[in-house]
Order: sequence, then structure tokens, then C-alpha cells
Amino acid sequence: MLLGLTWGNVHLGDDAHIMVAEQMYRGQRKKLKTDASMARLPLSASMASWLTELRPTDAAADVPVFPSATGTPLNYHNVYSRVLRPALEKSGIAVQIGTMTVRKRGKDV
Repeated sequence: MLLGLTWGNVHLGDDAHIMVAEQMYRGQRKKLKTDASMARLPLSASMASWLTELRPTDAAADVPVFPSATGTPLNYHNVYSRVLRPALEKSGIAVQIGTMTVRKRGKDV
């Protein structure tokens, strides 16, 4: 959800929250599958403050909160392979075996 989050769904101020009102799937912004999927997620004061500082003064509603270097929404597969998987391996939660990553379950793999 956060990879495709746009400033139009971030509400800052007295009642800071994020609205889950759409989804990104394979680079395409789409409606949620059902109306029941829509959600209002409250933000902590510190998160709202951080997002207020992060928000560009001229950000349009469709501008990604966390854009790629080219200004487009982040791609899940790129984030996973370049950031999340290396972090899992470095933390010891997952280990690299050849080209596969295997999760540890309390034992060395």
C-alpha cells in the first residue's frame, strides 16, 4: 500500500490519517476490490509531523509520497530485491543460498 501512496490520500492536521482508497497492482493504479477494503488509518503525531516535513509545498494529489528517482511510484519487485531482501539477509532473518533466499526458522540453514 505504501509504495503507491499519493498525497491525496494523506490527511494531515488535527485528525491526521491515511485513507486506503485505491491499490497499485503491477504498476497500475486501480480501485479496491470491494468497498469493505477501504480503510482509514490514523497517524501518530510523530509520523504526521514527519510527513508534513516531507510533503513538497506544491504536491498535487496524484504525486507519490515515496517516489522513485524518476518521480513514479515505487515498484514492489525493485524494493524487495534492492532493499528488503538484503536487509533480511543482513539481519539474519533470511540467508542467501545461491540465487535463492531461505527464511531461518530458529536453525541455521
